[in-house]
Amino acid sequence: MASRYPLILDGTTIKELQSGDVQYVFAGEVTDTVHTISDGAGFEIDPGNGSIQVVTLGANRTPAATNFDAGQSVLLGINDGTDYTITWSTVNPTWVKVGGSGAAPTLATSGYTWILLWKVSSTIYATEVGQP
Repeated sequence: MASRYPLILDGTTIKELQSGDVQYVFAGEVTDTVHTISDGAGFEIDPGNGSIQVVTLGANRTPAATNFDAGQSVLLGINDGTDYTITWSTVNPTWVKVGGSGAAPTLATSGYTWILLWKVSSTIYATEVGQP
């Protein structure tokens, strides 16, 4: 017996959803919680904590991202504290930018450097979104 899916209204036609059809309807706005990551030598960037996360560095750091599943993303704000740096060797993202391959950014000396991380298949990608 074939699986049955709910009926949906498509204009004036009623049709059956097919396997693989995905539809999301948002009525109103979507608000995400901003998660503050506890600073530490190997702090974890975990999509389970929300899609917007911030961290203020207390020293040079090497973050991890071991809990990413394909299709998840995090917008990460990094405040470098007093001229600290991030080493991305544990996350090991593929850096991208418009027009070609990218590289890890130099962090802003004040305010947040915003980085978007997302996972496709088994690869984590990253790009700098902006600085103040």
